[in-house]
Amino acid sequence: GRGFPLWIPEPNKNLPLSYQRKGINIGDVGIITPSGSFSFLFNICVPHDDPINPRTLPEGFSPIYPPIDPIDIRKLTEFKAGSYLASSSIEKSQSDAKFPGLCFETSASEGAILTMPEGAISQDLENIPRFRAYAAKHVDNWYRFVNGPRGREAKNGDVRLVVGCDKTTSW
Repeated sequence: GRGFPLWIPEPNKNLPLSYQRKGINIGDVGIITPSGSFSFLFNICVPHDDPINPRTLPEGFSPIYPPIDPIDIRKLTEFKAGSYLASSSIEKSQSDAKFPGLCFETSASEGAILTMPEGAISQDLENIPRFRAYAAKHVDNWYRFVNGPRGREAKNGDVRLVVGCDKTTSW
């Protein structure tokens, strides 16, 4: 699968500008909100005093060590300009002069389409076992932090560790 689509992909405007410029990144820990945005809490790939991490972090926080090697992150232009993703019930149809551009058809009562006029970059961690081991070791502290100082009332499975993302500048 392609992960979890965000209805609101922009970062929270109250986060540091350095985070807002880059947006969601590999190593981010957060929660998908009911409105469909990502509530960033901290990043496990950067030191505790990195500008994107908040002043308060989970008890005993230390970043993943050794650091992730850039060669373990696959970064590709996976979607070329004019690409789209659509529900299986949706088919691309021929456009006509009256409606130039992308046209779609479906007989289903529901479906979704994401168009990427300028394409998209895909970033995926390939060394998943390192993240899995790190998360297993620290997840209890994460939930105590999320539900304690951060007051998010997260249930089991709500806290997410980002291992990949697709980014586009327009949709």
